[in-house]
Amino acid sequence: MDEKNLRKLDEPFYTAEQIIVPPELPEILKQFTKAAIKTQPPDLLEWSASYFRARATGQKLPVKDRLEMIPDDYDDLTLGLLKILHRELGHNNVADLAEIKEHWVGLGLSPDKFDELVQFGQLPGTAEWNRFIAVACTKLADHVEDIFSHYCMVLTNEPEGNNASVPLTLFREAYEYVADLIFHVDRKIQETFIVYMAEVADRQDGMVSPADFNYRECPTMHLPRGFPPVDEDMGQQRGDTTTETDTDKTSGTYSIP
Repeated sequence: MDEKNLRKLDEPFYTAEQIIVPPELPEILKQFTKAAIKTQPPDLLEWSASYFRARATGQKLPVKDRLEMIPDDYDDLTLGLLKILHRELGHNNVADLAEIKEHWVGLGLSPDKFDELVQFGQLPGTAEWNRFIAVACTKLADHVEDIFSHYCMVLTNEPEGNNASVPLTLFREAYEYVADLIFHVDRKIQETFIVYMAEVADRQDGMVSPADFNYRECPTMHLPRGFPPVDEDMGQQRGDTTTETDTDKTSGTYSIP
């Protein structure tokens, strides 16, 4: 390359006069930094692209409502990230898995983990949103009560810190799906639990909350098939018998892939 062309390469592509910095840029970067700290995405690069894409198109920003305390052993997905996903897609009763996956990856979550979740939950190409959230919540906790506490916190329209109430119709459909598919709960156990929750919902305008199924008089929601049935005289009490299996029967802790 001759000396003339080398000089051209050394010359700046733009002059200082041509570079215009928008006056709002510092504030944009400040907001982005705060959002990143609050959200703590697993993949910052993927999340950043999603953040600025949403900002440019006027969509809801993929930002958590508040800073979340994340346990050391967390596995990619958190309650806060699932809430963002629901905020973005929860207006649909059904959602295409390809669209869910796009938003999932946009939050910095692993695409492989999404595929594992779909396979684990036996979700079809177009999945009911209610079922997807219920299956996703199984990755947030081991205890059945905790799983559905998370479920209620994701789907509720109540302000943060309230009862996290959800309609019984939604709760029942999600519970029966997960109880059958994942925890293999005996149908009689399911029916007894749902009858109790329906009675509670009748007194609460059709709504139920974690406080209801964590109440000491609530029938068990998690004894699996094959486990000794609850004594008829103790039908309204939780089982207190323990067997040596891979499952803690009395606590409702299960080995979830």
